[in-house]
Amino acid sequence: INYAITDILDVAVEDCIGKKLINFLHNPLDIDFIISSITNEGEIENFESEFITAEKEIKTCLISASLEFDSNGEKYLQGIIHDITDLKKAEKASLQAEKLAASGRFIRTLAHGVRNPLSNIKLAVENLLQSNINEDDQFYLDIINRNGQRINDLVTELLQSSGPSEMNFEYISLKGLMDKVVAS
Repeated sequence: INYAITDILDVAVEDCIGKKLINFLHNPLDIDFIISSITNEGEIENFESEFITAEKEIKTCLISASLEFDSNGEKYLQGIIHDITDLKKAEKASLQAEKLAASGRFIRTLAHGVRNPLSNIKLAVENLLQSNINEDDQFYLDIINRNGQRINDLVTELLQSSGPSEMNFEYISLKGLMDKVVAS
């Protein structure tokens, strides 16, 4: 380990003496893969792995390294580690936003697909209710009408719950809020 890795791992230089980079890897399978790749191929390129910092935070890094020999013929590993933790977090947030957008589109499409035939059913029931029909038929048409309205209400709730929430900011007394919390 050299001094540059101490910045990535938030580790004091003194804490790195005698330790190897693999001591900071989070996943034991990564250790096996890195050792195997270096042993068999002599190098590893852009391998994504997670490291544990001194504060037990997990950082995602790309490792590129190769097996080298010094002037005495001794083996050593030389490589570069790129901290891509922030990039991975941004990627995850972007993926989450895409999933929410896709979910919203699906819900709007579903609502449209349900409401169209539901509107036709409701119009037909209303027309039948206005005609001279017997009491039994009226009873069943009323059931259809009420349940059609329930379906419409459910679709409306689904649409409202899938949309972004509107935030209403207002000034309030912090003391008043604390009093309410304590009283609860």
